[in-house]
Amino acid sequence: RIRDMADALIKVAAERAIRTYAHQREMILNAAGEGIFGLNQSRHMTFINPAGLHMLGRRSEDLIGRSLIESGALTPGLQTPYSAVRHLIYAPLESGTASHASDETFHRADGTAFPIEFTSTPIVEEDGEIGGAVVVFKDITERRRAQEIQKNRSLVLERLAGGASLNEVLHLIALGVEALQPQLLCSILVLDDEGRLRPGVAPSLPKFYLEAVDGIEIGPAVGCCGAAAFLGKRVVAEDIMAHPNWAPYREFAERAGLRACWSEPIGSNSGQTLGTFALYYREARRPSAAELEFIKTNAHLAGIAISRKHAERDLRMAKEQAELANHTKTEFLANVSHELRTPLNAIIGFSEVLTSQLFGNLGSDRYMGYVQDIHDSGVHLLSIINDILDVSKAEAGKLDLHEDDVNIATAIAAAQRLLRERARDGKVEVQIELDDDLPTVWADERMIKQIVINLLSNAVKFTPEGGQVQVTAALEPDGGLLVVVRDTGVGIARDKIAAAMTPFGQVESVLSRKNQGTGLGLPLARCLAELHGGKLRLESELGVGTTATLILPPERIDLSAAPAAAAKKGAEAAG
Repeated sequence: RIRDMADALIKVAAERAIRTYAHQREMILNAAGEGIFGLNQSRHMTFINPAGLHMLGRRSEDLIGRSLIESGALTPGLQTPYSAVRHLIYAPLESGTASHASDETFHRADGTAFPIEFTSTPIVEEDGEIGGAVVVFKDITERRRAQEIQKNRSLVLERLAGGASLNEVLHLIALGVEALQPQLLCSILVLDDEGRLRPGVAPSLPKFYLEAVDGIEIGPAVGCCGAAAFLGKRVVAEDIMAHPNWAPYREFAERAGLRACWSEPIGSNSGQTLGTFALYYREARRPSAAELEFIKTNAHLAGIAISRKHAERDLRMAKEQAELANHTKTEFLANVSHELRTPLNAIIGFSEVLTSQLFGNLGSDRYMGYVQDIHDSGVHLLSIINDILDVSKAEAGKLDLHEDDVNIATAIAAAQRLLRERARDGKVEVQIELDDDLPTVWADERMIKQIVINLLSNAVKFTPEGGQVQVTAALEPDGGLLVVVRDTGVGIARDKIAAAMTPFGQVESVLSRKNQGTGLGLPLARCLAELHGGKLRLESELGVGTTATLILPPERIDLSAAPAAAAKKGAEAAG
């Protein structure tokens, strides 16, 4: 009797434990956000939780006791890479190991499909036999949508970077949106300079509708797009037929079969409204939070595209205006040069006549000093005018080369002679050290002399009393030619070197204040060097000195004219 009572108690406890376990399992299944169902060895469903029923849009009686294929939830061969017999979801029933896939598609009761990922795990009995499987699945529609949005975004940005037209880029955005949500129609309108909306792209909207809204002036009650552009915020018409903003356009919307419209303003980074991004539906409906985020994301992408193209347009217009201004400047300087040079030549010429007292004595010696000042000022002003014109022509590509064989040593000697007086007055020593048998250079002789004169003039001007200027010229191992002008002058700070090479850029120093100029010497020398395919390099250290190097390319050097130098440099290169 005691044994019977014990057996009864054990039975009651076991039943209670089973009920508790079943209740706990029920609670877990009901609380789970993923879909969970069981399969037996016959591939029939044994249970399914509420989340699974909700995702499949089906009743449990339509699924329990039937296979996924029999119930229509799974259709292998259409949107899945697996066959009905060897489907991966059933694999654990045979192999005893779990299977996983993220490229499957399930079907709801209404026939609509949605992507899922699943994990199918075998149920192993105490005797080691496989009694069935538990399948956990998740709707990955939003994940796929996010991936497609990112993919489309990357493609749009790639096309933008590749120089695609604005229409092509906006069309790509609209098609990407409509592909993600086939039930909607996308429209992108662009705001013109007069505050009117113009159709950008709308792949699926009828032509008559686009013509009806083309050029509408934005305002607080102008449909959804006109109001969104005016107010700078999203405007939603859940039912176009009942929304007051749509009264003037209701007939066109009805004819086009449109019932809902959600419009988002397209803005630039600076807050300027550029247009609108709109989604249309053929039934009245309210947007979900995910759909509103979807609109916002694509409106931002359209804003990037429109802003980029506006920037390119503005840059192109600015470039054209700059080129026009530069052309106008060059034409003006060319025309005015004659007007400036003619009186200057007369001033210089007559001052020379007065200096020579060709027609008699001037009288006071003070007059001779004044005449000399007039002459020197005229020559200086003519030099400045010539520099300005040469720089302008060089920048405009209007300087023509008159090439011939140029003796570089002769050009350097000529520059030294011209600046001998200035160097002597400033008590600056000028040393010339040239390689023997320097070759001739195929170049414009006047321009080469001008380069050397400008470099030497700058070196003498900015070297204080007692300083030195050294000029060297030598062949490079590659056959090019270097002309180096090195001084012990005031030097230039490293962050000021770029300004020194810019037209009219002057570096402030005590000597620059004493020796005023136009700041065109170095820029002109650089332009003339580049015109010959060469370079001008400037190195300097404040308080130590400056080194200016003219580099002429090998193709302009005639080595046959200097066999000794050529042989010497060839040996150096080989060594």
